[in-house]
Amino acid sequence: MNILNDTELLKNFNEDMGREYERAKHLYKSAPIQTLIILRALATDICTVMLLEVGIEEEDADLHDLITKLRSTRLINTNIINYLHEIRLAGNKAAHPEQFSLKESDFKILAKDTLVLLCDAIGLIRTSFQGLGAVTYEFVESAEADLEYMAYRALFANDPQAKFDVATALIQKRGFVS
Repeated sequence: MNILNDTELLKNFNEDMGREYERAKHLYKSAPIQTLIILRALATDICTVMLLEVGIEEEDADLHDLITKLRSTRLINTNIINYLHEIRLAGNKAAHPEQFSLKESDFKILAKDTLVLLCDAIGLIRTSFQGLGAVTYEFVESAEADLEYMAYRALFANDPQAKFDVATALIQKRGFVS
């Protein structure tokens, strides 16, 4: 049985999704709301791909509708549906923080938990939906300061996405300060 880190798990599932997951992971301490929004978008992509694999094409549907459609196929493990639903709910908390009385520390915990939840969903999709062998993964905390890494990429690699992510992180940090 292979043991992968969480980023490798996602990149093995889908390279593009793996890059977005990695971006979300780099943001979870400094911009947890952005992390949750990215994870919700990834859940949307996962639902769309799974529906296409069972022959259903959905365009312009929101995540709730996609999850409902997946459930109605009765071809998808209910645990996968539940994981995707939990990711959707966490993303909704991030998209509408004014409706929830969560502090920055709450969002950080929710972001990390949702990162792990997405990995659990991918692991289950691999085995129960794609029929691949089981893979064990471990969530690896970054050894580097993520905001410093993003700032370096923004300044010295002139990475537009990193510039956006640093700006988002700084805005969110500022928003949490009273």
